[in-house]
Amino acid sequence: MMGECEPPPGSAGAVVVRGAYKRYTSSAVVLNGLNMTVERGTVYGFLGPSGCGKTTLLSCIVGRNSLDAGSISLMVKSRSNIGYMPQELALSKEFRIAETMSYYGHLYGMDSAVLKKRKEELYALLDLPSEEKVIEKL
Repeated sequence: MMGECEPPPGSAGAVVVRGAYKRYTSSAVVLNGLNMTVERGTVYGFLGPSGCGKTTLLSCIVGRNSLDAGSISLMVKSRSNIGYMPQELALSKEFRIAETMSYYGHLYGMDSAVLKKRKEELYALLDLPSEEKVIEKL
């Protein structure tokens, strides 16, 4: 069950997970009562063996999957404001930087004006080379 995109009363957490439970089959419980709080302004990493629920939890946090029980509360107006880096980086080596940003922007439903502004912000923030540079050559 997904919580509203508001933190619980009295919480300073940007992400608050309470009683997270997720089962894929009768024998495959991957989250069993997980509680966690990620404080605002922090970077958080998940470590654990394959199959322990790291990707499942992240998928639930960003709204791609839902919990069977428990809640996730977020201090964001929209789940599209949440970013994460998966274990396997999913960049096509043949794409240029601009194509990659456009691809993911459209995948997340960004309109052209918002996407253009966000690309400009990322180029400045990350000091990226030319948008025509191919990913494989970075």
